[in-house]
Amino acid sequence: RSNPTVALYLPHEPHSREDTVAMLAKYVGQSALSEPGQWLDLAVELDGAGVIGEVVLKWDADDQELGELGFAFHPSVKGTGIATEAATAVLRLAFEQFGWHRVIGICNILNLRSSALMERLGMRREAVFRESEWFKGRWATVSHYAMLQYEWRARYGDAASH
Repeated sequence: RSNPTVALYLPHEPHSREDTVAMLAKYVGQSALSEPGQWLDLAVELDGAGVIGEVVLKWDADDQELGELGFAFHPSVKGTGIATEAATAVLRLAFEQFGWHRVIGICNILNLRSSALMERLGMRREAVFRESEWFKGRWATVSHYAMLQYEWRARYGDAASH
């Protein structure tokens, strides 16, 4: 979150060390989703490199069968498959552990890496909302992606249980 390239599409400016400490204090005690509206923020670690990203799963506050996927990764892991593997694991939790019906992902249309990751996961782009969000001092266009539980099963089938 401190890397300017990563923070470009996050809802905050690059984090200072103090920002990171405060964020970790908020999330470190939560190891499960226990009620709608909560976020589960999971660190992605690489042997010898430490934390190289995070994957987030949000349980929808209004509908217990819906959730949202989020993620951020250091640019150095581009092309390694690590982001795909981590996001797939979180989708597995959403669909197989929690039994959710639908998981969405939202990203700035300019964030080509996030769009590509969601498409690799099998999520489909459902909508593009032109200049729909005020983001860092300007209007942003965002893409909405989604996957349904039966789409997860059709795509990952038996491989999802390994």
